[in-house]
Parts: sequence; C-alpha cells; structure tokens
Amino acid sequence: MHLTSNFKNLCFKGSSPANCFPALLCLLFLLSLAFSFPAHAAAPEGLRVAKSIANVRSEPGLKAPVVWILSPDQSFRVGALDGGWYPVFPASAGKNELPVGYVSSKVVVAAAPQSPQADWGDVRYLGRDIKYHLERTVKSSTGGVFKTGDCIKVGFLRDGWYAAFKGDTAVVSESEALGFVKKEDVDIDVADARIRYAVRRINVIEKPVAGSAEVGILSPGHRAQVGAEKGGMYALYRIDTIVNKDTPVWGYAWGLSWLPIRKISKKFRWPVSMPARLKLLLKKRRKNRPQ
Repeated sequence: MHLTSNFKNLCFKGSSPANCFPALLCLLFLLSLAFSFPAHAAAPEGLRVAKSIANVRSEPGLKAPVVWILSPDQSFRVGALDGGWYPVFPASAGKNELPVGYVSSKVVVAAAPQSPQADWGDVRYLGRDIKYHLERTVKSSTGGVFKTGDCIKVGFLRDGWYAAFKGDTAVVSESEALGFVKKEDVDIDVADARIRYAVRRINVIEKPVAGSAEVGILSPGHRAQVGAEKGGMYALYRIDTIVNKDTPVWGYAWGLSWLPIRKISKKFRWPVSMPARLKLLLKKRRKNRPQ
C-alpha cells in the first residue's frame, strides 16, 4: 500500500508519462523481490545438533512421513521455529535453499564448536542398471546410467525422488548431485528383518565369545544388517554390504542393543510376543525415542 501510494504521488501530481516510467520500473522490481522466494525457505540460522536419534519429517508434525534420520552430534542448520518444529538445512546451506524437512525443537540443541557436519547421503549398492535424470521427473533429460554393482549415495528425498551422489564422498549439499533417481528404484526394504538401528553405542567384536577382540563401533542411530544368533549374540554385516550365503561376517553384538528399523518412525508399540523382561528394559529407553 505504501509503495503504490508513493507511485501515485509521483505520477499524478503534474508528472509526465516519461517521468512515471522509471518509478514504474522501480515498483515492479521491488514487487518481484517480495514474491521471488518461497515462504518456507527461511534463511538458515546457526548450527544445531540432535540430542538423540531424531526423525526429520516432510512436514512439521508427528504424522508426517520420515524423510531422514539424524544421528547425535552431527551438525545442521535450522530455520525459524514454527509451532515447535524447525525446518532443517545442511550445515553449508545457502540463503535460498529448500529445507530437507522438519525436526522437533525438543531434540535440538546448539552445536559444539568443531562439530562434524551431517552427511546427508545414504549408501546404496545397485542390483541393476538405473538411469538418473537431471530433474525430479521422468520427463527431464537423462544424465547417465548407474551400473549394476555401483555404490552411490542418495539423499534429499522430495516428491518421491532422491538426489544421487558418488558413493565415496560426504554429501553436504544437494547442489553436488549427479542427478535424481526414483525412491522405489533404490530404497532398502524397511520390512527386512535384518536391518536394525543401534539405540546406544555398541562394541562389535570378532567372535561371539567373551574376551574376543573388538573390530568396530556402532554409534546411536547407525544401522547394520543382523544375521544369525549364536550364544545370545548376533552376526553383523555392514549396511552397505550385499549379504549372500558366503558373505563374511563383520562381527558380533548383543541383540538387546537393537531396534527394528520400521519402529524408528513410529511411536513405540511393543510386540505382544516380546518377553515381559525385555519390555521393561526397553521402556527405560523411551525418554530417548525419536520425535
């Protein structure tokens, strides 16, 4: 209203049409700036980390689909708080970048100095050739073909499409994507009983016996594939490994440290068949459940 009233003052108080033209151009330029940026792409603020494993959802609200899972101590940026939810951006995000999704403010705290940036890529080994496109639509040009057995990373899920990246580098921005692939072409089957999230720090040992040497560590929120049980311990395979009958075991860990992947994006509902003692043990961890 203020801009338009000023424009009228310029043009209708004895001004000639020639004098009105620069003012009209100025008004159009200011209006274009006001409407050029989407409302939800608020400028990212300071670095944050999640206090525990945290779900990133497509929209603010617990009923919205989960599009990513944040591990503790990995830094990211947030936008303006809206109804208890922050829009989430990569740590390196620019002013006009779209959010990856939304995270509950209950699980977000300020990042410590030198916190590592979140890697927004999830590893996939491809079981067949897959074309990737230059935009999130099959109508866009094909950028190339990922070959059977290739290792890639996918992230920034939007409208049923992932941005695809090289498998051997950390993913810090969507702008580095090679192209886009359909979600259903590369997604891991979340109903697969082998895939588990660690709910606490887990020491992975070489053999399922006391005193065996440690071969690795899984941090909270990290995944692995779980194989056969032996002596109360489970065989583990790395998440980026295609598990066949002859695949070497990475190591072993106690089974009570795991949460099924399909439970991570829902409120906790314990299976009826779960032993009462195990229910009590796991309920103690409910305060750390993802938002």
